[in-house]
Amino acid sequence: MPFTVGLTGGIGVGKSTVAGLFADCGAELVVGDELGKQAIELQPAVQNAIRKRFGGVFFDSGGVLNRRALGEKVFTDSSHVRWLTELTFPFIHAKWTEAVTNCRKEIIIFDAALIFEWGMQREFDKIVVVRADPELVSSRAVSGRFDSRTISQRLRYQCPVEEKLAQADVIIDNSGTLDDLKEKVELLYEQWINSIRQN
Repeated sequence: MPFTVGLTGGIGVGKSTVAGLFADCGAELVVGDELGKQAIELQPAVQNAIRKRFGGVFFDSGGVLNRRALGEKVFTDSSHVRWLTELTFPFIHAKWTEAVTNCRKEIIIFDAALIFEWGMQREFDKIVVVRADPELVSSRAVSGRFDSRTISQRLRYQCPVEEKLAQADVIIDNSGTLDDLKEKVELLYEQWINSIRQN
């Protein structure tokens, strides 16, 4: 079995950048957002449940789901958030388990914002939480794919960052340069590899 790492953090901390650096080091990478997208776009049972709850308003004439519009609706109501999380999580978890089973690399990383919200934190050999200075987080988040209103909506339904940091095995601070971040990730990866090969 590979060494499993749960990688998480809030919007704008650079979690995806850290994940990519781990992949560059040689780790296998599984991205929770991609699994969530597959669950919604490729699973008929999930799409049927969405139609049953909301009607066909989020589907175009060809039956294609508008994920952005669905997300905007879901994040206005905590009951919708819980419902969609419970609907998609079994698929996401099954795909992660499958990836671990089939992994031929020494380390596999699960890059997912909702590891704590899903209650998965005890399933990993290590939990890594990425953080950054609040001013940087704000500027990165707004310059990314979400506007400030969407960011505040989504953060409202996530586990507070303080709780994530308190339960982390490793905290990566991404407040510096990309070179600084790369050095931190490479050093951590090397430590894990050395520990794996000594046991």
